[in-house]
Amino acid sequence: MGFYSITGIINAVTSLILGFFVFSQDRKKPLNRLFGVFTLSAVVWSISYFFWQIAEDYNTALLWSRMLIMGAVLIPVSYFNFISVFLGREEKDKNLIKIGHWLAIAFMLTIFTPYFVPSVGPKASFAFWGNPGPAFPLFLLMFFGYAVYSWVLLYKAMYSEELKKDPIRRE
Repeated sequence: MGFYSITGIINAVTSLILGFFVFSQDRKKPLNRLFGVFTLSAVVWSISYFFWQIAEDYNTALLWSRMLIMGAVLIPVSYFNFISVFLGREEKDKNLIKIGHWLAIAFMLTIFTPYFVPSVGPKASFAFWGNPGPAFPLFLLMFFGYAVYSWVLLYKAMYSEELKKDPIRRE
């Protein structure tokens, strides 16, 4: 077991503990549930990443490289949804949240096809690196689009007048 596989397990365990802790504080709060979904996405990605790293044959590596994409598809949308609710913008962002969920579903339908990760092969120090299919660049646009927009919203909120008056968001 190498460095990369160990980081996958550490990330999975940490995300699972953190997600469970926040979710268990109050399961009825939408913010806690959304954070739980976000961390669960990270857990799926991390566990799959671990199994991909320790794969010893082509078919196993291909399966786990596709499985890790499953978590990766859900991470940006669940993060944006969490940030939107955290900032009290869920009404403003409801269409963008819906679009993100539909995009995630569309990408999920292509994960186990050649359109997303058609094959794996040696690259750099990796024996089985996923080769991107035609849907992969679209996924990257969605991933970085939602991630960057979430960061922009957080940055703007950090310097807003409302935050200066009440630095702790209350529900």
